[in-house]
Amino acid sequence: MSEQFAFINYWNDHHPDHQVRYYNHLSEFTLDDEKIMQLMQGADIATVAWAASDGSARAIAVPFALLDDEVYFTAEASQPIVKSLEGDNRISMCWGGMIGAATARGHAEIIDDQDLTARVCEASAKQRYQNDADKAAKLASRLASPTRVSIKVTADKHITFSTLGLPRD
Repeated sequence: MSEQFAFINYWNDHHPDHQVRYYNHLSEFTLDDEKIMQLMQGADIATVAWAASDGSARAIAVPFALLDDEVYFTAEASQPIVKSLEGDNRISMCWGGMIGAATARGHAEIIDDQDLTARVCEASAKQRYQNDADKAAKLASRLASPTRVSIKVTADKHITFSTLGLPRD
């Protein structure tokens, strides 16, 4: 069965031609793998969502790292997110930018490896402050801790929205 979707762009009420534009397929608004990677590389922070141990939804913005084509972030081993992910490793991670948004829906792996965690802390600080080495170094030193663990996010599915096809006034 083909994808059925109708999106109407009413943003153009102020535009001189006053046309309403219709879009009929979700495929017009998806990002390919290259654009997803571009979006992630340009993002300075990501939103992570998971199910807490009581079943409620939780979300937090985190600095993240792209290492060896894998997505990581860190947390203190005692934080509730780590405890929740130990019981239920389902996770979502979302990035947004000028070209659209992407959500990686998948699972998390908690890795207690201090060398990896040090690399993730440094890389996530550089990702967060891409144009400011001093701020990146300060964040990396704040994140560095022997009680921190790395969390690797593996996407089972990407849900995306591309703004590239939308008309700009």
